[in-house]
Amino acid sequence: MPAGNRAAPSHTWATLVVVAVLGAGLAMLSPAPVASASATPDNPTGNAVTSEYVVVYQSGVDLDTAHGALSDLGAELVRERPEVGTALVRSTDPSFLHAAAARPELVGAARNAPVGRTTALPVEPSALTGPAQSVGLLSVASSRGLLRRSSPSSLDTPLAPAAVAAEEADATAIDEAARWDVAMVGAPLAHTVERGDPGVLVGVVDTGIDVTHPELAGRVDVGLSRNFTTDDPTIDGPCEAEADGSCHDAADVDENGHGTHVAGTIAGADDGVGTMGMAPGVTLVNLRAGQDSGFFLLQPVLDALAYAGQVGIDVLNLSFFVDPWLFNCPSNPRDSAAEQAEQRAIVAAMTRAVDDAHAQGVTMVAALGNEHVDLSHPAADVYSPVYPPGRNRMRWVDASCTSVPAQLDHVIGVSSVGPTGKKADYSNHGVGVNDLAAPGGALRDGVGTGAYLSRQNLVLAPYPESTARARGLLGPAGDPSVPDLVRMCSAARCAVYAYLQGTSMAAPHVSGVAALVASQLGRPDPVHGGRRVDPDLVEAQLLATARDTGCGGAIVSYAAESRPTAYDAPCVGDAARNSVYGEGIIDAAAAVGARAAATGAPR
Repeated sequence: MPAGNRAAPSHTWATLVVVAVLGAGLAMLSPAPVASASATPDNPTGNAVTSEYVVVYQSGVDLDTAHGALSDLGAELVRERPEVGTALVRSTDPSFLHAAAARPELVGAARNAPVGRTTALPVEPSALTGPAQSVGLLSVASSRGLLRRSSPSSLDTPLAPAAVAAEEADATAIDEAARWDVAMVGAPLAHTVERGDPGVLVGVVDTGIDVTHPELAGRVDVGLSRNFTTDDPTIDGPCEAEADGSCHDAADVDENGHGTHVAGTIAGADDGVGTMGMAPGVTLVNLRAGQDSGFFLLQPVLDALAYAGQVGIDVLNLSFFVDPWLFNCPSNPRDSAAEQAEQRAIVAAMTRAVDDAHAQGVTMVAALGNEHVDLSHPAADVYSPVYPPGRNRMRWVDASCTSVPAQLDHVIGVSSVGPTGKKADYSNHGVGVNDLAAPGGALRDGVGTGAYLSRQNLVLAPYPESTARARGLLGPAGDPSVPDLVRMCSAARCAVYAYLQGTSMAAPHVSGVAALVASQLGRPDPVHGGRRVDPDLVEAQLLATARDTGCGGAIVSYAAESRPTAYDAPCVGDAARNSVYGEGIIDAAAAVGARAAATGAPR
C-alpha cells in the first residue's frame, strides 16, 4: 500500500508480526526457571524466567544512551539493528515490559514469542458433504496437529484423516480446471512477452521452501537462502522427533508445507507437468521466518526484512499475519498497560523495518487475512490474544487499531477471489486497505453448480512429499490418503500437490506478477547484480493494469453461500477502485503489455 493511499489512523504504526503477552518462558533460549515471582500482567504464571524481548529505541536516541537504559533495566544485549533502532535482549525481570515502557529512551519492548501465522485457510468440515467431506483436511491437519487458522467455530476440531481412494493424476493430461487461477490472471498470455528474468530475486518469507520438489528444483538460490528460526519444542514438537534430530533446520526445507505452496504459485516450473508459476523464469530465495507449526517469531521477521534489503531481493511475499493481536491498538482501554505498550513497540519496530526494506528497493506484497472483516471499520476482536491458547477474549476495537501487514504503507494488500471472480467469503476487505484482488480459492464459490463445495474451487500448488509422509498423508506407495492432496506423475517424475484456499494463496499471484514487471522494467543492479527497479514503479504498474471489478451493488452478499450477514461486504467506491476488490483483479498479461500486444492496442 503506497504512502498516502489511505487515511492515516491516529497512530502511524503498522507491522508484520505482533508478539504475545504471555507467560514468561514460552519463547526463551534458556528456559530454566531461576526464581519465583508474583503474577503480573506481564507474567500471568508468576514464574521468573529468562525471556527474550525486542526493544525499540526512541527516534533520535543515540546508541550509548539506549545501551545505558538497557543496562539500568538489567537487560542483556544479545544483538541489535542500529539502522532501525531495535535490539534483541534477555531479561529475568517478570515486569520487563512495564519497565521498558517507562523509560523515556525507549518506545517499549515486545516479547520475542511465537506469534504470527500463515493465512492459508482450512476448509470448514461442517460445510462438506459426501465424497468432498475431507476437502481442506490437509490444512486442518497441518502444523503437527496445531490448528493454525484465522477463522472460528467449526474449524476448531480437526477432522481425523478419512479413508479415501488413492488418487494419481497423469501429469501429461492435467485437468485445466485445476489451473483456473493461471487462466484468470492471464499468465499464459503474459508469458508470450515476459516469463521472468533469473536476475530478479523473489524472497519468500514463510515456513521454508522444499527445494527438492520438481516444480522448484533449480529455481531457488540456496546460497542466498537463510533460515532465521530455531524450532521451539513448545509449538513445533520435540527436537528429537525431527528428521535430523535437531531444532536447527537447513535453509532448503519446509516442514510445514505452506511456504512451498506459496513458492510454487510464484515461480513453479512451466514444463507441462503439475502446475505453473506466475513468473517461472525468476529466482526464488527462501527467507524462512515461520516455525514448523506456522507461528512466526518477531526477531526472525525483522531479520528477514533486513536481509532482503541487504542482498538485493526485488520482491517479498508476506503470506502471514499477526498474532496474538488481530488488531493492534495504541491505547485500547480494554488492554492492560503492558499490552498497550507492547503493541506500540512492535508496530514502531516493524514500520521502521518495512520502510527500510522499501528504501532499499524491495517490493512487498501481503495477504489481507481471512476473518471476513472490513479492515477500515473494525469493531470487535474475539481472537486476541491468540497465544497462548485459551487466553483470547472479546474486546471492542476501532479505526485507531491496525491489522498488519495489510495496512502498512509500502506493502501491497491483497484480497482473495474464487473461480467466478467473486470475493472469497472469508477474505478481509476495506476501503483504502484493499489494493488488489487475486485468486486465492473459495470453497463456496459457484453456488448452484457442481463446483460448489468442491476442491476445484481451491488453488493447486506444490507440497513437500517429505512433510506429507511425516504427517501420514501418503501411503507406502505414495498414494494420498486425503482428497486435497494429489500425486501427479509423468514419465519423468512424480510430485505431490495440495489444494488450499486463503489470502495466503492470493498474495503470491501478485508477487509473481510483480516479479514479471520487475523483470521487464528493471535495470542492471551494479551493487548486487541481477535487476533492480523502483518498488513504487512496480506497484503503480500493477494497480494501473489490474482488471476493474465492480461489486454489482452496495453490498456483496453471501446468503446464497449459506453464510450469515456477518460475512456480507459493504462496497464503497466504483469499478475502478472499491473496498472489495481494490484496484481490481491482478492481470499479468496487461501488466507486461501482452494483452495490448495481442489486440494491437497501444500500451
